[in-house]
Amino acid sequence: FLISSLWHGANWTFIIWGMICAFQVIPSILFERKNNIVTNIVAEGELFPSLKELRQIFFTNGYIMLSLILFRSTDIHQAWEYTRGLFSCNFHPFDLGRLDIMPLILFLFIWEWFHRTKEHALQIDHIPQIIRWIIYFVLAWMILYFFGEEQEYIYFQF
Repeated sequence: FLISSLWHGANWTFIIWGMICAFQVIPSILFERKNNIVTNIVAEGELFPSLKELRQIFFTNGYIMLSLILFRSTDIHQAWEYTRGLFSCNFHPFDLGRLDIMPLILFLFIWEWFHRTKEHALQIDHIPQIIRWIIYFVLAWMILYFFGEEQEYIYFQF
């Protein structure tokens, strides 16, 4: 994990990010449980996850998203201020100019949920090939259209 963090840059934010990743992965390696009840598919055979699965989903995603604050911050102070802002009463989570993409995000979440049993969400072999290619083209176009401002590739910043 140290090598992985240093690969991204010689900055304390990357080193701490690597340690956070290690804290998440190492216990699962050390305390591996042989449990036949656990599956790789959330809410297998059900429409919605159980409360336990929902808690695990939110914990895992929250843990990863909070660690990515360090990954994208220029220094520890910026990461701390951003994290403090997340949990303050003055935080405004949405830029009202970008609410236009919320239906798209909701659609993609729903699409991913209903295709969770497949190898990947775009495994849509039952749809005719021309329709699949149209879907792929529209998704590629949306990614490029909603991509945001041009930024320098992170590895070119060193």
